Amino acid sequence: MLAALLFSMTGAPAPAATFPDVQGNWSEQAVARVATLDLFEGYPSGQFMPDRQVSLLESIVLLLKTCGYNPGSRQNTGATTSRASSAGTLQVPWGQPYVDLAVTKKIIPEDLLDAFSPDAPVTRGQIAVMLARLLQLPVSGSEAPGGSASDSISDLSAAPAAYIPYITAIYDAGLMQGYSDGSFAPQKSITRAEMAALLARMIDLNWAGLPAGRRAEGWLRSSSSGKGAQNIELVSLQGAKRITLSPSLTCFAAGNEASLPDIMGARVEVLFNNTSQAACISLLEAKPQAASDETVRGSVKSVVLGVDSYLVMSDLLCNQRLLPLAWYAVVESSGAKQTTQTTGFQTLKTGAFIDAYLAGGKVIRVVPLVTKQVSGMVTSLVDGRLTLNMQPSNNFPGWIDSWSSAQVVDNNGQELGGVQQGDSVQITYTNPVPGEIGDEIPLEIVVTNIQ
Repeated sequence: MLAALLFSMTGAPAPAATFPDVQGNWSEQAVARVATLDLFEGYPSGQFMPDRQVSLLESIVLLLKTCGYNPGSRQNTGATTSRASSAGTLQVPWGQPYVDLAVTKKIIPEDLLDAFSPDAPVTRGQIAVMLARLLQLPVSGSEAPGGSASDSISDLSAAPAAYIPYITAIYDAGLMQGYSDGSFAPQKSITRAEMAALLARMIDLNWAGLPAGRRAEGWLRSSSSGKGAQNIELVSLQGAKRITLSPSLTCFAAGNEASLPDIMGARVEVLFNNTSQAACISLLEAKPQAASDETVRGSVKSVVLGVDSYLVMSDLLCNQRLLPLAWYAVVESSGAKQTTQTTGFQTLKTGAFIDAYLAGGKVIRVVPLVTKQVSGMVTSLVDGRLTLNMQPSNNFPGWIDSWSSAQVVDNNGQELGGVQQGDSVQITYTNPVPGEIGDEIPLEIVVTNIQ
């Protein structure tokens, strides 16, 4: 009956921050993370019971939920679930749709199907088989280990022969680890604390099918209070956003509880509860205090955001530069407020001129340049000054110095050796001191009469 209460809605599960029996426990951070995401709930009493054994039925539900399966969704199950259910394959006191789906997908080991006992403690070996099948991990098909990291497991022979390839696959994928003595203990039952740690590892290795909007990464720039709520500003390569904190927020650093000020400025994982409030924040990495040691000025070619993120630029010598982005890199807005406003790298438009500041070969800051354009015919090239056939004005003096420091290209963006008198040109330039004449800095000169 306790198992049924665990997944029922008759008693409200306790928020992660209020589990008194996991505070100080080795599994506290893992429990907080999976409980925040509604993957693993506590009991109506407010306890989590980390040392309680997980039953076979509970493990099936937990694994399917964490992988993103919802037996009530046609997208995940289709008609196959109803066929399994109508066949009455395995009848259980609760969680029937999950078991039906597990049977349909052939997740449950064959030896358990013959004598299914939903309340029996699940073993580590059984978990390994079900998880490897659920994730469709490649298995060798051999019943003996060899040629993998699992060679270091000392007690594989204690597992049923049919389990060994699955244990090997799970071990090699880094999802389940052995003990310090080299054993895997395939016959050992798994506790709720250990199950929480496994589900958290699935999140870390991107095997969890989390609902959209429940997890974010970035670095914490500030915190503030207003309108009865506390907020944080989370900055990532996609930009900065304000996030409301849950009253039951828990923070962790190195597996231990921490305060919000302790992790301010660091790269963090933010997990949201089902009301879109940040309920669990974990420190991932301290933010380096890196000073820029190189500046690249040029135009944007493209931006690639992913596991590895890059900024592709063409510098003012028309050299293409592939620049990796530091995880704490920011795009600052142009103008007087550029130190307080941050936009995402996806806002950089192709062809836009920027200054990219690097530290250790990685971009840490980008400032878009405010540019202007002027067109005309070149009338003279004397002592580094390019003069156009136009009357000077309050906006442009009719000439520009140090023109050879700019990109010189044709209409197709192909590099040219230079500019000649009589060429028709379009000059893109920046003016460091608006309103001043004679300080214009050329960025690009397009020779428009060359096709």
